[in-house]
Amino acid sequence: MVDAGRVSVADGTRPADVRLRRVELPALAQLCLGYRAAAELRATGGLVCDDAELGLIDVLFPAL
Repeated sequence: MVDAGRVSVADGTRPADVRLRRVELPALAQLCLGYRAAAELRATGGLVCDDAELGLIDVLFPAL
């Protein structure tokens, strides 16, 4: 969740807007730093999430 510029992680007991099933550490670093797009990381298997249709990951972490 994002509130006042801070991101918090849901503990799994509440519904989430974005659910990551699996993410590799190098992929997470590349995503957060904007080196690679989420679609690219999905294609290589470094990122597996449930929001592929909504594109929330793509909006939250745009490639620079």
